[in-house]
Amino acid sequence: KGGICKQVLASEVKIGDEIELRAGMRVALDSEVISGKAFVDTSAITGESLPREVKNGDILLAGFVLKDGTLRAKASACESESALARISKLVELASTNKSPHERFISRFARVYTPVVVILAGLIAFILPFIFDEGFAAGGFEVWANRALIFLVISCPCALVISVPLAFFAGIGAASKSGILIRSSAVLSTLARSKSFIFDKTGTLTKGVFNLNLVCSDKLSDKDFIAHAAHATSSSNHPVAKSLGAAHAKMQPDCKLCGKYECSELSGLGVRAKSSSDELLAGNAKLMRDCSISDFEYNCWHEGSIIHLALNGRYKGHALLGDELKSGAKEMIEGLKNAGINTLMLTGDNEIAAKAVAKELGIDRFYAGLLPEQKLELLERELGGGVVAFVGDGINDAAALARADVGIAINAQDVAASAADVVIINSDIRALSKAFGIAKRSRGIAWENITFALGSKIVIMVLGVLGLAGIWAAVFADVGVSLLCVLNAIRAGRK
Repeated sequence: KGGICKQVLASEVKIGDEIELRAGMRVALDSEVISGKAFVDTSAITGESLPREVKNGDILLAGFVLKDGTLRAKASACESESALARISKLVELASTNKSPHERFISRFARVYTPVVVILAGLIAFILPFIFDEGFAAGGFEVWANRALIFLVISCPCALVISVPLAFFAGIGAASKSGILIRSSAVLSTLARSKSFIFDKTGTLTKGVFNLNLVCSDKLSDKDFIAHAAHATSSSNHPVAKSLGAAHAKMQPDCKLCGKYECSELSGLGVRAKSSSDELLAGNAKLMRDCSISDFEYNCWHEGSIIHLALNGRYKGHALLGDELKSGAKEMIEGLKNAGINTLMLTGDNEIAAKAVAKELGIDRFYAGLLPEQKLELLERELGGGVVAFVGDGINDAAALARADVGIAINAQDVAASAADVVIINSDIRALSKAFGIAKRSRGIAWENITFALGSKIVIMVLGVLGLAGIWAAVFADVGVSLLCVLNAIRAGRK
């Protein structure tokens, strides 16, 4: 502050304070770069092996390490709300929220333990009278020995240790790839998913729009973009940012002055007012809801369309093109090969949505939706098997929270808090990896349950019949536990 730089604890830094970062330093707080350029190692947080270049306006997460250069950044979160703090909270939740398999083992152990102790007592004190001549004939020593062998064999260590370990190993493998899973229960539920529902913009597409076409016979292209950029200047929506970039490219000397008082209309667009003008920029529904005169819409090009109205009169529309994320098509193909149904929900127009769904091979899609309509359609899908919803923005938070499994891609704040799974970077391919890890962890847990119970039951029967001695009992306890643990560790492979 005041041009003075001093070293302080991360807990003392407030949101908005400027911090200086030098080569070799680990970022302590989530922050936004305000000057400088450098390469940062993001592997601790995102799992990416290659350093990433950051510059003015880019986001730094706590845990990143500067490889070179010097940066000045502005703190965007306090220490308790940083990326590292959120990861720590997720780890704590993962250790307390048990999967159905773990809950089954806990309930099973509460019943199983007293039952086997009672059975061992029956073997030692009752069977000598049934199969021998009682204690006097030396039968007690034989059956007491068999009862002890029975107890050793029946020890449930293999189940109690290896089943939770399979899920913890899976959560660890996911975190190495930049995938944060809230708990082992979430991992188990994700493995049983039958349908994946996707948001479009920012999830399946990059959310970086390029201006392709302006259709207006009432304003020049330059004036149209200037009005649209002024109207949306206070919005963080990807379309608004793209319009601002197009305006800066067309008129680099003309800054967005902020003379308009802007209000965002969820799922519709933006209304901006000044002392003399009112601008509306958004979708066709906004134009109809506001009864804009002369509204005509006959554009059949593929892409996202933003309409503009000035003082109640329609001025035309602009066509914006969004790019698919790298790996999105392969991810959808992988899910479909695994028997997963895919559905896309978007607020974009029907033409743009249809083009994306067709290119990716998505089974069904719904376009022109408001956030509450997305939630209604999600509710309709629930009940037909486990449903996972994949989104990235604040407008997806309700759907992320309502779905059986909410998955946030490169999300911050509200969306990340509402999600059960957070993919820190924007690599959509991590979704297939998360699903694969979940399937593998759940499969290994069932393998351990089946193998442990099956082998113990067989050897217990042999022990009661006198066909299995103490070494067989040791194998049934320690050996089976070791084999199950080694099998569970396989879930930790990336």
